[in-house]
Amino acid sequence: MDALDLQQLALRARRRLLRMHFESRIGHLGGNLSALDAMLCLHHAVMKPADHFILSKGHAAGALYITLWSLGLLAEEDLVLARKDRGHD
Repeated sequence: MDALDLQQLALRARRRLLRMHFESRIGHLGGNLSALDAMLCLHHAVMKPADHFILSKGHAAGALYITLWSLGLLAEEDLVLARKDRGHD
């Protein structure tokens, strides 16, 4: 993936992250935004399929959800459910 494609992907991912936070009314936006570009770059341009990614940064799960969504590993419906307390819907 070239730099321009990665920039366009990052813009689309940031918008989706903001929407996810707005719709759920919960989350840690700063922690997610500070990690999102690095996660996108790693997953789309650096890591190989056999590589493993371990998230140890607190309050950045939303960035990981959006990164997995950008790879097609999470569906749009998964992002809607990701922030819900399934025991109290």
